[in-house]
Amino acid sequence: MVGHGVQRRALIELAEALDAPVEFHGPALSPEVMEFYRSADTCVVSLRDDWKSFETTVPSKTYEVLAVGRHVTGIVLGEAKKIIEESGAGAVVPSDPVAVADLWKRLASDRTLLLTGTSGRDWIHENANLESQCLDYIAAIESLAGAGAK
Repeated sequence: MVGHGVQRRALIELAEALDAPVEFHGPALSPEVMEFYRSADTCVVSLRDDWKSFETTVPSKTYEVLAVGRHVTGIVLGEAKKIIEESGAGAVVPSDPVAVADLWKRLASDRTLLLTGTSGRDWIHENANLESQCLDYIAAIESLAGAGAK
């Protein structure tokens, strides 16, 4: 696990108590983060499910994980859930430890479910490509400006 989430200390204690084979790494900067993404079977993108504002929030790492081509375990609602499901690059489960464990058991028993191919990258290219979005925005402005000149 990488980062410094609010549950980090409790997770470390739980892993130690269970003698679970979990490695914990501190926060990582961009090049190192990409290496963690590439070496992971699945990458967790999660947000609290009890804040209404998180229904429209999309963690930036969602885009990073899709761009790297990794499977996403989404513990999210709203827009982030929609992106993960539309991309076909992962699975979304409720914010429930049993649901997460069940998903990971399925992934461990059928590792082909982890193979996302280019679906995440394709979704990014079609929906979150900065250059393409800028060109679309410029075209929309030009169209509006041209329509007003007539």
